[in-house]
Amino acid sequence: MVNNVIDFPSKAIRDEKLFVSTMREILQKTELAPESVEELIQARLLPIWERYQHKLPISLPSLPPFLSDEQRTLISSSFADQLKIFEEHLHEFTNSLIIDRINAEIQLYLLGG
Repeated sequence: MVNNVIDFPSKAIRDEKLFVSTMREILQKTELAPESVEELIQARLLPIWERYQHKLPISLPSLPPFLSDEQRTLISSSFADQLKIFEEHLHEFTNSLIIDRINAEIQLYLLGG
């Protein structure tokens, strides 16, 4: 029997393609020539996007063996909840940095810099 497997691009690749298409759509509404739009995206904006795409390797260390299962569950759950809140704040902060940097790069490009 032949396996029909469809190889979908990773989330990172899909996100990057969405970023590029969104930037292209926004920049095409400006007075920039199409080749300038592509140059700006490839040379300046995409490297910014790539720089801020990373994961933090955070994990909970082994808990002491004297803790009960209930205590371990409570500590692990609490840590997971706080980690989720931290990740959300970090994501919002990183997005604001990306947006500010992209706006600055576009302004510099438009000024000929």
